[in-house]
Amino acid sequence: MEDNKLIPLGSIVELKTIKDYIMLIGIDQISDGEKFDYCGCVHPYGFMGSDKLLLFNADQIEKIIFKGYFDDESKELYEDIVWLRHKKEEK
Repeated sequence: MEDNKLIPLGSIVELKTIKDYIMLIGIDQISDGEKFDYCGCVHPYGFMGSDKLLLFNADQIEKIIFKGYFDDESKELYEDIVWLRHKKEEK
């Protein structure tokens, strides 16, 4: 995933492999040692239990339907994520 392409939480996306729209509720997720760019739930239903969450990477996103709210605090968090990714890549 390109660092400058982080999609804000609350955004609604269409994935290449799933017909439902997905709302982003997490960024930079790890599950069972595997890293994922995003965590989402089916829109409009929202969180319906951890067994219903979807973990996926940016390359699985077909289209951004709606872009979520992005403020200075979000920008700071995303910059930290980008910085940490670069630090990990340097090792």
